[in-house]
Amino acid sequence: MTSHLRGSNDDTIVDLERLSIAARADFRQFCVILPSIEDGEDAEAVATRLIDDLQQPVTIASRTLTVQACGGIALFPQDGTDPAALFENAAAAMEDARNDPSVPYKFHSGTVRLRTLQRQDLEEELRTALEEKQYSLNFLPMVDSTSRQPVAIEALLRWPETILGTQPTRRIVQVAERTGLIVPLGEWVLRHACEQLKSWRSAGHARVRLAVNLSSQELASDSFADRLARILQETGVAPTDLDLEIKEHLLFREALRDYAMCNAIAALGVRLVVDDYGIGACSLAQLSQSPVSAIKIDNTLVAAITDNERDRAACAAATAVADKLGIDVIAEGVETEAQADALRDLGCIRQQGFFYSQPLDEREILDYLAATAETGDQSGGLRWRSRIKQS
Repeated sequence: MTSHLRGSNDDTIVDLERLSIAARADFRQFCVILPSIEDGEDAEAVATRLIDDLQQPVTIASRTLTVQACGGIALFPQDGTDPAALFENAAAAMEDARNDPSVPYKFHSGTVRLRTLQRQDLEEELRTALEEKQYSLNFLPMVDSTSRQPVAIEALLRWPETILGTQPTRRIVQVAERTGLIVPLGEWVLRHACEQLKSWRSAGHARVRLAVNLSSQELASDSFADRLARILQETGVAPTDLDLEIKEHLLFREALRDYAMCNAIAALGVRLVVDDYGIGACSLAQLSQSPVSAIKIDNTLVAAITDNERDRAACAAATAVADKLGIDVIAEGVETEAQADALRDLGCIRQQGFFYSQPLDEREILDYLAATAETGDQSGGLRWRSRIKQS
């Protein structure tokens, strides 16, 4: 990459005004200083070459990987007259480019600056909501489609209405991830969900398990297993009652680290579940070598299972893989009885989706568990769900 920069990081050059500098800004960003360029076209040419270099395939352990790079450009003096302002405005332009896949880089502009301020406002709102305990949880059951009994409950973070009413969920999640807020938020979700499981146990619901989603930053943290063990101990939840769900691409990333964190989690007795299975980059070898206990077939495959033979075949293949590996398989996004029947015919018994229940709050999930326990089958839960939707 530095071959495209004039005297990059070369401390033997006396003419410092012509010395290019490249440095890592954080774990995934590089900052480049280009002194004495004539105009924006020169910066644009350099940015193009750097991005092309970064996107060249790289071979690691016989596997070829590529990255998607983007860049932001700020020019002196129109975009800032000091290093801090130039850096901030270049970062803002890069953020804009990241959200626009049609271009690999962008120049700073007033519009970009406005978006940066909006992101900073949203970040502050998210931090304040965490401090003031404005978050809550919803719960989505997974059922045994044969016995119609709930077997696990997935905890879902519910954003404060003051934030969700003005911002799309994807935008909120992006800000939480890019600011690092996703880590304390994830810890809050895990602790609060474990406390809810204890309340279900106290109410006599002994068999249902708890499922919690794990973010990429939590999985990458070397201290996560210790935090997990502490939360389990403090809440009194047995590790064997907890499932942690990770996206398929995260298992691929963990394979490059020899499943270090996955093995640490599994060593505690917690089950690992691969979410959105079937649309990511995880190979069968990586799945088989990992300590994963279950996979969840992605809802995009489930959605067309009744009218698309290829998607039906994909669901059948995923179910067969899970069976041969001796792990569980769950289908998510089940919305119709026809989908539920088709999955059951393929051998996928555990299912989740709006056909069985909408996301429920803390009071509703206790009522749901009581309803299914009283009737001995899911029909009571379905009647109860209908009453809730109508009220």
